Amino acid sequence: MITDLNIIIRIWITLLGRPVNKVADVLNKTYGSIDEAWFAAENDDEILLSKDCFFYENFIKPEVRTESIKIYEECINNNIKILTHENDNYPLNLKYSENKPYLLYYKGSLPAEAGIKDEYLLGVVGSRRCSAYGRVNAYQFSKSLSECGMGIISGMARGIDGEAHKGAIASNGYTVAVLGSGIECIYPKEHVKLFEQIAECGCVISEFPPKTPPLKSHFPARNRIISGMSRGVLVVEATENSGAMITVNYALNEGKNIFAIPGNINSANSFGCNFLIKQGAICTTSYGDILEEFNISCDDPNKVNKWILGLTGAEAAVAEAILEGNYAANDISCVTGRNMGNVLSALTMLEIKGIVTKGLDGAYIIKK
Repeated sequence: MITDLNIIIRIWITLLGRPVNKVADVLNKTYGSIDEAWFAAENDDEILLSKDCFFYENFIKPEVRTESIKIYEECINNNIKILTHENDNYPLNLKYSENKPYLLYYKGSLPAEAGIKDEYLLGVVGSRRCSAYGRVNAYQFSKSLSECGMGIISGMARGIDGEAHKGAIASNGYTVAVLGSGIECIYPKEHVKLFEQIAECGCVISEFPPKTPPLKSHFPARNRIISGMSRGVLVVEATENSGAMITVNYALNEGKNIFAIPGNINSANSFGCNFLIKQGAICTTSYGDILEEFNISCDDPNKVNKWILGLTGAEAAVAEAILEGNYAANDISCVTGRNMGNVLSALTMLEIKGIVTKGLDGAYIIKK
């Protein structure tokens, strides 16, 4: 097989130890370049690296060099692309973030390849065990923002992440899934189809070799990439100790906008968002708030609706069904999968809140 030694050497660097950027710095200072370090590692008499170095043992092991070649060939055979931080298509926001990934494995199209501007990328995060309210908002916000040209970045986890990706896909938009495992070790298993859809219309990215399992320690590292690639981060729903808060901390350290959807003060799922709002995050009751903050205009002004705040999951689902052109209660019941009693109750509350009005012909419409 014809191999690209340049890429193999960079894979090798990522196998020596962490943080990878520090490994590369040590080798550059010791040998003048990482290429020279590779060749030196093949010859015992040319090893200048101190035995006290934290990655010395891996450096001298021929098995590690062999593994880097194996990973490269595996990527070639499985159509997995490899991106180094030196590549022009390396995401610009990520390039200037702290502790950027030295190398990325991916399937699909990077933002630059898909024609998505870096300033149009938004991280969407939240709890795995989310409520119906969270699911509806994650889906609808992502769908609407995608329709306005923004790219949605999330972690393909259960709950909020998955709904965010699905919303972007539903609008034929662009979405990026950043994994805490290798690309050939899809996690969670029920997202295999979602993985394929994202790779088709967007990009699946990981800094870990293809067969790396989803270890717990990988997810904080994954979260820094979500933050790094994004211009800002939207927290849809999060508990006090949600992993989403790790992503927020990375974003705050990088001086990025934090958006948070408010929720029920008695709900543990809304603790994180309500706390962030008290700390100065942007209270986000419509995706129009995000467009406005980023100074992004949407071609269809009717897409920006100020009705999200305070809705239950049923109310939000019913309002969305009406927006999609289902004006009769029977149709709304069929589209949402909710029984008629549940739909009628939600419609009553939407009328009381001034969001929906009922015409003389019995059709329900969103108030303009």
